[in-house]
Order: sequence, then C-alpha cells, then structure tokens
Amino acid sequence: METATSDEKAVVSPPPAGKWRAVACLVAVLPAAGAAFGALSVYQIFRAMALVGSGGVGALAAGFSEVNQPFMGTLVAGVIAGFLAVALATRPVRAAAFPGLLFSLLVTVSGCVPVLFFWTVESFSFDVVANRVTGSVSDASQHLANLLLGTVVSAIAAVCLAVAASIIPAIWRGHDARGGPRIAVWVGAAILLLGLAVLFYVHSSYLHDVALRGHL
Repeated sequence: METATSDEKAVVSPPPAGKWRAVACLVAVLPAAGAAFGALSVYQIFRAMALVGSGGVGALAAGFSEVNQPFMGTLVAGVIAGFLAVALATRPVRAAAFPGLLFSLLVTVSGCVPVLFFWTVESFSFDVVANRVTGSVSDASQHLANLLLGTVVSAIAAVCLAVAASIIPAIWRGHDARGGPRIAVWVGAAILLLGLAVLFYVHSSYLHDVALRGHL
C-alpha cells in the first residue's frame, strides 16, 4: 500500500517548472541586458570624446564596432534561448509551466524594444557626427540622451517583466493549456532576434570599414 501510494504521488506531483520558465525568459533578459550595456558604453564613448575635445566619424565608428561585438553575443544567446524554449515547450508538461499567451507576448516584445532603441541610438549618433541633424547641438544632445535613457529604462522594464513572468503563480499567467499559440510567440521572438543579430553584424562590419576610412 505504501509503495502504491508513493507511486501515485510520484505520478501526480508536477515537475519543477522554474527552470523551464527561466530558459524562456532569457529570450528577453539577454538582449535587454546587452542593449542596456551598449547604451552605457555609448555614453562613455561620447564622454571620452568630449573630454579629449576631438573625435569624428572614424572614432565613433571604431567605438560602436567594439560595443556591437558583445551586444551581438547577447542577441545570439537570446536566439539560442528562444529555440531551446521552443524545444522544451513542445512537451505538454513543460509547456504548461511556461507563461501564458499574454505574458509570452509581453515578455518577447519587451525584450525587443531595447534592441530597437539601441539601433536608433546608433543611427542618430552618426547623423549627429555627420551633421545630418537639423537644430542646435544642445537639442541633438538632449535627444540622444533621451534615446539612451529610453534604452536603459526599457531594458530594466523587460527584465522586470521577465522575472515577474517566471515567479508569478500560474493563475496570473493564465490557464491556456494549448502550447501552439505560445510556441508560435517564442518562435517568432527567436526569428526576430536572429534577424536583428544579422542586421547588427552587417552594420558592425560597415562601421569597421568606416573606422578604417575615417568617413561614411
């Protein structure tokens, strides 16, 4: 009787779910953290250029080329985490431990927002240095500062949301037992991050050439 009871408990007891949710939430945490680190590095680049009193397109391109290397690493890690989450979610027991459809959408979208902010930071920075921005220098500096702040704040929000999705009880994540819609969300996030990683790789290669030429 004791053996049967223990076997029954072994059958009905749910498997630990935290690690599966943690893997899924890395899809948002890793790119967001990389974007925040990149934004802080960009601030340091402009601060160093201001202290030296010189700089230009070549110096800025060299700085961004170095910053993009670890950032692309976080994007690739996010892609790996995304496809790993998809592989885990194909099993119903593990899929049930994942965030619900709404939280899945919020987590994956929030992880991409800092990346898009950081792309805007890079583009606007070169527009400023190349004198393509109309208006005063102070206005351009303020706009760049707002973009950097937006990158960091959105990254913090993405990380907080991912942590919330991994620790909030199942009742708040929803009761949707269907894995299909959620799997589609994680697949879309992984493909989007892969596309962004390729885009940043191409852009980083271009910046390396710009750094060598000294002009756009």
